[in-house]
Amino acid sequence: MKFIFNFSACRMWLPAVVAILPLLHATAVAEAEKVKMLHDFDTVKDQLRITANTDTVIREENGKLIVETKLPFQWPGIFLRALDGGRINISGYQFFAADIRNIGSTQLALRGYIDGEKSDGVNDCATGGVTLNPGESRTLLVRYNQRGEASPEIKLFGTHGYPKGFGGPANLDVKNIVKFAILVDAPGNSYKYEVDNIRLLGEYQPPDPAVRDPEKFFPLVDKFGQYRHAEWPGKIHSDEEMARRIAEEDADLAAHPGADDRDQWGGYAHGPQLKATGFFRTEKYDGKWYFVDPDGRLFWSHGITDVNSEHIASTALDERANWFAEIPPSDGVFGCCFSRCKTVFGNGYYKGKQPMTFDFGIANLIRKYGEAYEQPFIERTAARFKSWGMNTYGNWTNWPVAFSHKVPYVAQIYMWEKWIEGSAGLWSKFPDVFDPECIAIAKRRARSQMIWNNDPERSMIDDPWCIGFFGDNEIDWGNELALAKSVIASPATQAAKRTFAEELRGKYGSIEALNAAWKSSYRDWDAFLASTEQPGSGAETDLRNFNARIIDRYFEVSRAVLKEVAPNQLYLGVRFNGRNQRVEKAAVKYCDVVSYNLYQHGVADFAPGVEADVPVMSTEWHIGALDRGQFFGGIRQVANQQERAHSYMRYVEGALRNPRMVGTHFYKYHDDAVTGWAAAGGSFQCGFLDVCDNPYQETVDAARKVGYRMYDIRVNGAALDEETE
Repeated sequence: MKFIFNFSACRMWLPAVVAILPLLHATAVAEAEKVKMLHDFDTVKDQLRITANTDTVIREENGKLIVETKLPFQWPGIFLRALDGGRINISGYQFFAADIRNIGSTQLALRGYIDGEKSDGVNDCATGGVTLNPGESRTLLVRYNQRGEASPEIKLFGTHGYPKGFGGPANLDVKNIVKFAILVDAPGNSYKYEVDNIRLLGEYQPPDPAVRDPEKFFPLVDKFGQYRHAEWPGKIHSDEEMARRIAEEDADLAAHPGADDRDQWGGYAHGPQLKATGFFRTEKYDGKWYFVDPDGRLFWSHGITDVNSEHIASTALDERANWFAEIPPSDGVFGCCFSRCKTVFGNGYYKGKQPMTFDFGIANLIRKYGEAYEQPFIERTAARFKSWGMNTYGNWTNWPVAFSHKVPYVAQIYMWEKWIEGSAGLWSKFPDVFDPECIAIAKRRARSQMIWNNDPERSMIDDPWCIGFFGDNEIDWGNELALAKSVIASPATQAAKRTFAEELRGKYGSIEALNAAWKSSYRDWDAFLASTEQPGSGAETDLRNFNARIIDRYFEVSRAVLKEVAPNQLYLGVRFNGRNQRVEKAAVKYCDVVSYNLYQHGVADFAPGVEADVPVMSTEWHIGALDRGQFFGGIRQVANQQERAHSYMRYVEGALRNPRMVGTHFYKYHDDAVTGWAAAGGSFQCGFLDVCDNPYQETVDAARKVGYRMYDIRVNGAALDEETE
């Protein structure tokens, strides 16, 4: 999800007042000795024009701005612009900052924005966030990189972001800023908070001079897949250094053996004994939803996605011969790191192509653990999850990791092979769930995907470690007419279209009656089937009703297929990537757990868009930052690793206090390749591990803090106080 600003441009840059003020939180920024105060509601005032967005009330009180928001508006909060409608110059600094105190009664998640005059929600803009419990104070920080210093002769492509000095996401035209904004991120409640000390922080650090010289800039990544022209804590410089990290992590894992209140599944061993079925199920206990593990213990799913020993940080080599300091030969021990990307989707640079790729993540596992890296990696991964307070391998986990049977897992099933031809979607067309052949194929495909290499000894079916299955992923449902219109746009042989025609014939009887209602001119029912032209407004009611039928039928069939093939596993939904009440209405009817990919800073108040008492799960989300060598911080960004850790802890804590939530699965285990995933360009700093398989210690520590205490928080309502950080 993203929000695109489109406000009128300003004309001048803002006058500045420089001051030094203490920070509210020690983790804000180490470089914060340089401060430029913009507005403090006390001594420095009237430097910015502050306005409230819809469903937001603001007032000044005791030298602070009080902000109160209410539902139902999606983005309540404030905008900050130059008084005279001009441009704002933020050059010379690294962060936009504002001190925030949550004076409401529920957890508060805010997003900060900086928008240049060419901002489209992706380019010429920067974002940051902060999540605050009631009574908590913290500094909201938005980190930004300055563009315009790199040589125009250096051409970069195939990634979501570029290094400091180049254009791209989070790299700003810093002398032409239109506005700042502080908005509630995905509100589910009403909120009240204080804003103070709006300022710029930290002296600007220019990029490495190599960005000005193509001869020095390339190669841009080293043999480990790391950006060459920057340094950061944890960067690997040699094979010997990588080996030392193993011993360092071994000591850390030994010092943190895991929570002492867990059973073998990661369930709450100290909690109530409920009915044990030998498989995972769901139950509402003491007013809160849970999974129940095979032994009958409460289970809350704390996990990470993409726990993978086969595909980690693959990137395209084609058209990039000079980008890489060292690519080993493909006929040696690193041969498994090469592949051709055959399933290209999205809108990335390589769309429609099939580039050769190299996986730096797998190469680094070979360097770290040896050519037979897979089993040591699987063993270490299981030890990490226990030590980190985790108990679930999330979506996209591969078979060898899942079937180690050390950590419960979930899996993705793609059942469909026959589609509504007139449809389109984010990842695929929409299945024709009215076609009997489509359903028969779905059963065969589901079964085949649940059994590894046709080996019945390696089957997810009736595997007690398998929590359940997602059907499909991030379907594009469109508006309330979209799927029905895609049926109209399909050929006469489409089963869904023939079903629609039969239902219309049953309602109207004759084609003349249909034409009168739709204001159409079909010659007969065969002409209706043959036409792919969209009807006029008279058809809207019937299209809306059939659209709802398609959605309901989709979930009905998906559940039936999965339950027939694997009756003892749960149907976990489709991992929604947006909100659609009509679709949610069907999902809560058929899914055992309704899954959402919730890329936001907090989910304490999250609920389905329809009235339903059902378990829900956040099955994909992340927080990233730009201080460890990656070029893009992801869908939700913060200023640095310390803020990332705090945001992680508060997100999971908020989910634990939400009675509907039964788990959170962070995206993902490893960072993307810094030079971008060939299929879609992803180059996110979003992992628990970097490309060299080394943990981000700040995030690991945060996961432990909330993970070790998660059942005490969930079951007993225990506090997670600031001093526990």
